[in-house]
Amino acid sequence: MVVNNYWSTYRVNAVREDPQGAMKIAAALDEIEHAIREAFPAASQVTARTEASDLLVQFLPGQKPVSVRFNSEALDTYRRCAEAFRQEALRTLRLVCTVAFAREYTPDDDPVNPFVIDAKMALSHHVT
Repeated sequence: MVVNNYWSTYRVNAVREDPQGAMKIAAALDEIEHAIREAFPAASQVTARTEASDLLVQFLPGQKPVSVRFNSEALDTYRRCAEAFRQEALRTLRLVCTVAFAREYTPDDDPVNPFVIDAKMALSHHVT
């Protein structure tokens, strides 16, 4: 099997034990990636960087990218949630990305270093 990027490699290797009832890591990452793509419709590419929990959103060449970050604990919390809670977390994630982007993003400000959006709380605060 040929794997072209880190994101694919992570998904292929995501075989650790899952708690009973938790969704698979690959499925959770697919949902999160899809939500991030919806939050940034003008993005030319959404890819993972060195960590599985860091998605880089790229726009036109020369524009500052956006890094959406969350940690493994937030991902695990998200995976254990019921469907309704996961959908609410994805709505919150899209809202957090949209608001942070609209309020603070400047496309030509230091295009080498990404604009960072911390998405930990969006993915994990819905668990009661």
